[in-house]
Amino acid sequence: MGSVLLITGAGGGLGSAVAMDRRGHFDEIILLGRTAGPLEALRKKLNLSSASVHVAVADVSQPSEVE
Repeated sequence: MGSVLLITGAGGGLGSAVAMDRRGHFDEIILLGRTAGPLEALRKKLNLSSASVHVAVADVSQPSEVE
C-alpha cells in the first residue's frame, strides 16, 4: 500500500493549498469537503500529478456523514 493523504476542508483555500503543495509526495490523495464543485475543480488540477485523486462530499461536523 502506498502513502495516502486525506484532506478535510479541501475545497477551501488552505485545504486546496495543502493539496497542491503535497501532491508529489503521496500515491493517493482524498479530498473531503462539503460541496462537490470546488473539490472537482481541485481534482482536475491534481490529476496532472502522478497521484490518484478521489473526492468525497461530507460535512465532518455531522457525525452521521462520517460514520
